[in-house]
Order: sequence, then structure tokens, then C-alpha cells
Amino acid sequence: MNESPRPTQVLVVDDERNLCWTLRGILEDEGFGVTVAVSAMAALKAAMDKSCEIVFIGSRLPGVNAITLARLIQHLRPETLCILIRSASREDDRTGREGPEQGAICGAISKPFRTNEILSVVHAAVANPRS
Repeated sequence: MNESPRPTQVLVVDDERNLCWTLRGILEDEGFGVTVAVSAMAALKAAMDKSCEIVFIGSRLPGVNAITLARLIQHLRPETLCILIRSASREDDRTGREGPEQGAICGAISKPFRTNEILSVVHAAVANPRS
């Protein structure tokens, strides 16, 4: 019996629950497997328990910098690609610039986001994984 390939697994991490559920719906409609975490600790637990190829990380999670969380997740799972969810604040602009420079973040979406923006960054990440 042939098994169909496992869908690409995505972890969505943000303290805004509605944003998490919106992203989950969009990604699941496209065939991705999605896990949601609403805190950095929950994200680390999910990353330890499940394989995930892509992680969306909110830039303003309480208690942790998005770049730090991306590095921690990549320490657990080096193949993981992290995408920043940023708002329009100046701090987010700095994180959005520093993340790729430091190799922690491979892409970003800005709030409010559009479905095509999300899918574009995810498909680009899947097509061009890190070596």
C-alpha cells in the first residue's frame, strides 16, 4: 500500500491567538500540517516533540526575542526555517534586518498580512531550504 507523502509541517508561534488560528487555517487549506503555540515555552516543547520544517515566529513574544527563539529552535532542529511575523514598529524593523543577517530568520511577513504574502514566503522557504 502506497502512503502519500507527509505534508510539510509548520509551527506558528504568536501570543495573538486569533493570528495563530488565521495562519493555521490558511496553511492547512494549502495542505500544510500546522501546530500552534502561543508562547516561547510552548514553541520549544512543540519543536522538541514534533518535526517542523517551517516556524512562523511573532516578533513581539513576551519574554523572548524572536531571533533568540529562532536560534533555540534551530539548535533543536537545524533544518528548520524560521519566518518572522512582524508589525509596523521600529523594533520589529530592527529584528527583521538583524534576523537574516545573523542567519536565524529566512523570511518575514508583516501584519496585517495577505494570504498570497504568506503563501509566497512559505513556498519560497520550501523551494530554497538552507544547506
